[in-house]
Amino acid sequence: MEIWLVVAIGVGVVLIGGTILISKKGKKASSGESPTSLKEEEYEIIEEEAPVPSIAVSEEEETGCPEEIKKQLLNKQKRIFKDAHKVYIVLTNLLKNKNLPPELKKEFETFMRSYSRLKELEEEIQVYPFGDCDRVFELKFNFYNKLVKETAQKIMVLAKTLK
Repeated sequence: MEIWLVVAIGVGVVLIGGTILISKKGKKASSGESPTSLKEEEYEIIEEEAPVPSIAVSEEEETGCPEEIKKQLLNKQKRIFKDAHKVYIVLTNLLKNKNLPPELKKEFETFMRSYSRLKELEEEIQVYPFGDCDRVFELKFNFYNKLVKETAQKIMVLAKTLK
């Protein structure tokens, strides 16, 4: 009961405070120039004072991904993609010429997107411009590898019901 009283008082204070603020703003706008002319002047000032954005490039960004790390990442990408390709072959043979239910079709599409993304990582490694490539691509490898495995398991379970 006490909480409802506190909430009711709080709501009342907010409503009264909002009403006072709105009435004060209305008085300021009516005592002088029209609100539209004030807004136009404010916009002009803001546009004149806007700083030009600049991009700071650190030494790490300039050097890019070191060749040794890039080579290790490419080897790991090829190994992960090779494993995913084996799973792809098994799944496509399993689901060939089958009428897939919507849930299975959705899982297979998810698998195909992650499989394709693993293949695209090779190009991404080649052109990655920053020095933190090992950390970034390890996260990507872990994510897509886990996604491929999980969706493949779901597909295998769902495919057991197909005939």
